[in-house]
Amino acid sequence: MNDNISRWSEKFGWLWYNDHEIFDASDEELEQKILQFKHQGINHLITFSCTHFRWNFIDSWEAIHRCLKRLCQIAHRHGMRLTEHHSSHLTFNPIDEESRNYMLEALKARHSNPANWPGLMKNATGVPMINGHPLSSFRQIDGRTGNAVFTMYKGYGMCFNNPNYVKEYLKYLEMVYACGVDGIMTDDVQYFGESCACPYCRQKFKETCGYDLPEPGVPWEKWFGNYEDKSFTAWLAFRSDSLTEFHRQVKEHYEHLGLKLLRPWYRSSELFHSLLNYYLEPLPALDWVFQEACYGSIIRYSWLSWAMEQKHRVSVARQRNIPSMVMFYPERQDQMDFSWAMCRSWGSMYMATFEGGEAKCTEQKLRKLEQSNADFLDGLDCAGKLGFYDTYLNRLKNKQVNSSRMIGWMQSCLLSNVPCDLFSDQEFSRMKGYAAVSAVDHGLMSDAEVGKLLNFATSGATLLLSLSSGIFDENMHRLSSDDWLQRWHIPAMTQDLDYAKYPCGKGKIIIVSDGFMQIARAQQCQLPHGASANYHQLCVTDYSRMQKDAALYRDFLSKICPEVIILDLDGFQKLVTASLHKTQNGHYILQLVNTGGTMVLPENDIVSHSDPITFPELGESTVTVKALTQSVRKVEMKSLDSSQNLALNFTQINDVLSIKVPARSFQCYALIKILL
Repeated sequence: MNDNISRWSEKFGWLWYNDHEIFDASDEELEQKILQFKHQGINHLITFSCTHFRWNFIDSWEAIHRCLKRLCQIAHRHGMRLTEHHSSHLTFNPIDEESRNYMLEALKARHSNPANWPGLMKNATGVPMINGHPLSSFRQIDGRTGNAVFTMYKGYGMCFNNPNYVKEYLKYLEMVYACGVDGIMTDDVQYFGESCACPYCRQKFKETCGYDLPEPGVPWEKWFGNYEDKSFTAWLAFRSDSLTEFHRQVKEHYEHLGLKLLRPWYRSSELFHSLLNYYLEPLPALDWVFQEACYGSIIRYSWLSWAMEQKHRVSVARQRNIPSMVMFYPERQDQMDFSWAMCRSWGSMYMATFEGGEAKCTEQKLRKLEQSNADFLDGLDCAGKLGFYDTYLNRLKNKQVNSSRMIGWMQSCLLSNVPCDLFSDQEFSRMKGYAAVSAVDHGLMSDAEVGKLLNFATSGATLLLSLSSGIFDENMHRLSSDDWLQRWHIPAMTQDLDYAKYPCGKGKIIIVSDGFMQIARAQQCQLPHGASANYHQLCVTDYSRMQKDAALYRDFLSKICPEVIILDLDGFQKLVTASLHKTQNGHYILQLVNTGGTMVLPENDIVSHSDPITFPELGESTVTVKALTQSVRKVEMKSLDSSQNLALNFTQINDVLSIKVPARSFQCYALIKILL
């Protein structure tokens, strides 16, 4: 295997291995299954299995690993990599009929029959022993009750500070490594509920932070959620650090064995504050970071929510110089083409899976387009002039982040074709490319962060703040009104305005009022697969209002900082979503995705996964790219629907480039190369 190839060259697919593959499939069958992926353009397989909750299948580990070893050998024979993916600690533990049915249905969906698995139900309902330790002794403990946390998956989870669990899990991983895997995904590394308050966590928290965790009942209830209590915010950081430490132990373990394993990792959502959160930023040893565009969400109606989350994944990947990626669950070709187009327009790699089933669509055409246009699709950098400020610590410690306007404002940018970026406190150097930075509602900031944002404004740029921006220091101490004004070098506040401008060196600070531009965030439209035709949609998003708000937000930007408006679409403004990136070799690319009608709900508000993505016909348009100071020598377009490159007519006057896009020249997606 070639270890020197670009991480962007990896094309991922999910390889399911369930009862048939583990117990009955011949080498020829497994090889044919793998070759189907290779034919699609896939060269890196990630496994998924009915045995995902691996601790339930203790009595069958040998059979699982025999199959995994065969899969590795076949994949390697055909020049493909294989990463093993399983839950590091979750278990099914049915305690009643409902949870028993949940377990059985989950296995059935993955083509698995419990009768095929010796000891499965006995271990799930009993107390199996692991090298002298009851498996139940590894469990996360809910601080409210002192009892084990029963998770949303109808079972228990194990504590990452429990040395007995960690020891046994690392020993288990050695069995997986012996199968010849190229990478490892130790999934579900997170705490559930108000956990963990097991004896090991209590002792370690005391030793690490100097505080005692309260006892269950009233003491815990008074303490939990009290952000004025230093011990509570210290506990939030302790939990996050414990998860990071577990990842570090896994990394050090395989490195100690002389192994260099690849580490893809993912999150479905990150841009909010939740006690279930685990965080990508501090994790060690990431080779790809990707987002799960969740299985139960309808792609047509949910893409806007994922687009906002992906801005975070791009930022994390950029800091590590690794690719970002999105995983979708398409069922038909229109869903696959659309999700691929959105993903690439976000500057990210694409991955598809079919949740235990077989593909009813092909990604061969998509992978060929990627291969022939890699210089214009891989390693892109956002060319937007507006940056939104986001930090891991603000999301970890500041529950007010959930009322932040950042996501709503970014989605307005997307809907009104204003290219924007998201950056962190590790990326302040990116500000030199922005005309404006928004730190609106970003509550937790150190003096150093504030200083760098002020320097940005002083240099001649625009800094957008709200009354809550930097209202807390890094220790979550709330500043008084006078201290806050002094912090931002503002002499006094203008009252009763939506927003007010204050000079700051060569630039300016814009302070918006608390009620200004409160834009609702798009929600994922959730619907169980296989639901009846009369199943009512659960999507509460008012897309019509969002599009109106987006136009108002673009108008606001044009008034306070017109330099950030660098894209205009005349002809299909409301039908096409556009992005602008700079390539690694210095050119620009404009990606156009036909999103027309995707967010229009049916009149009866009844939606389904079978609702088609219609790709309405597009007329002629002029795309204007502003602030492009380099001389453009050629503009050409590659669509998803044609094998030919189309030369486009363009004019360039000073730093304004106008590109003519012919009518009906693309249906779903167009890649416009702006060659300098």
